[in-house]
Amino acid sequence: PPVPAHELGESAVHEKTECEEWYERAATQGHRRAQVRVGMLAAARGDVVEAARWYRTAAEAGSRNGAFNLGLLLAREGSEP
Repeated sequence: PPVPAHELGESAVHEKTECEEWYERAATQGHRRAQVRVGMLAAARGDVVEAARWYRTAAEAGSRNGAFNLGLLLAREGSEP
């Protein structure tokens, strides 16, 4: 079996799963829950700029979860990423 990248001392490159790709498709078509989920996935991999973009998109479309997550992200980062 292949050796995990962290055991080789290399950084692991994040490859999108099929699930993430479907969330992104839905998010780009305006699905608010998918926009929040894509933001959460971006935040989980440390991409705060992408996370903020999706949270803001969801919030501007009327998502309370998007607004809440954006607020938490901005509070944690201290400013606009």
